[in-house]
Amino acid sequence: MQEWIKASQSHQTWGVRTMTRAFRRQSNRIVSTAVHLLIDAWPSGWMKSLVDVDRHPKPAYFEYRDALTPLMVDIRTDRTRYYSGEKLAIEFWVCNDHRAEFPKGELVWEVRKGDERIFGQSATAYVPSFGAAFQGYFHYQTPPVSRREKLTIRLGLKDPAGQLIHDTEMELEIFPILDTAKNGGSVVGIVGRAGGRA
Repeated sequence: MQEWIKASQSHQTWGVRTMTRAFRRQSNRIVSTAVHLLIDAWPSGWMKSLVDVDRHPKPAYFEYRDALTPLMVDIRTDRTRYYSGEKLAIEFWVCNDHRAEFPKGELVWEVRKGDERIFGQSATAYVPSFGAAFQGYFHYQTPPVSRREKLTIRLGLKDPAGQLIHDTEMELEIFPILDTAKNGGSVVGIVGRAGGRA
């Protein structure tokens, strides 16, 4: 049962993060959002709530709270799994619920493989007022790996004085390139008839 609870709460955390941040980036179309239900109002142990019947926050609560930070950076991608040598095209965003106190800041980002920093860079950030602003694509070629490994992309926003305002990260999985020559090759077939249903 504990494994099932952990897996379901992990999935809830992913869903709440993905949905809330997507809504923040759509500030030109969406005014506000909410999660139903934040608290298990009726003591029945309802799984979808972000705070349980005993008033203990679940992991998704903290992800939701972070996704509602008034001035925040965000990372968006359609994929979280790549092969060695593939190029990433990850979007960087800045979201702001208030009037911008400064029009420009500094975006800083890095790629980490385990405890090792393998890439780092910075650029000017354009801070919007009352909305979200696409900052650009981060293009990066994934490193060679001999086994399945994780890369962490970290992104931060600094104010003009160099103080970190907000940071976030995203984990990607990198797989080794499948070497069919070593494995004797592979055969793929389609069952069906030409022009018919497969």
